[in-house]
Amino acid sequence: MKSHAGQVKPNTKLDILARSSPFFLFLRILTVHAIVAVVILLIVFTPRLFIRTVADIEILYNLKIVTMLTVLLIGEVITLMVIARWVTEFYIIKNDSLTYRVGIFFKQKRVLLIRQIVEVELIQNFFARLFQYGTIKVITAQALEGVYIKRVSNPNKYFKILRELSVNQQERHERERASVTVATTSVAGTETA
Repeated sequence: MKSHAGQVKPNTKLDILARSSPFFLFLRILTVHAIVAVVILLIVFTPRLFIRTVADIEILYNLKIVTMLTVLLIGEVITLMVIARWVTEFYIIKNDSLTYRVGIFFKQKRVLLIRQIVEVELIQNFFARLFQYGTIKVITAQALEGVYIKRVSNPNKYFKILRELSVNQQERHERERASVTVATTSVAGTETA
């Protein structure tokens, strides 16, 4: 697929999958569980207002158990949704296109043609370099604000591939334009003679 210089070999069919870093999946799951833990602690340590009899204590105890189980169940459902989103959200890099796909039930698909790419930027701060993730900004002729491939693992790899594919497409387009110009000039020259 790649030559020794790290370049994409000509006439090689690319089909590369890029997705958000597993580090962010871990952070999202950790956040969901931290919120669930805080809510359960709040439920457990709520003040015992309005308790006058032993029956009130029993009712409150049962209500707390049901509420905690509900919070745990909601937390697990949200965790499954986070995992499903991570699994189904990805980018596919091919020789002629960059495709974004997401969704299980409501699927979305967006395709950018490589020949329309004007510029490719790699965005990484200190922590992004430390944890080896980054965001790639792809600017096309139609969407000057850019399309973002967010928080991907090993972003340098995808950045280099996209940049090289876009440069190759631009060079190919320039060669085709030059050959059409030469052909048009030679046809016009023979007609005037």
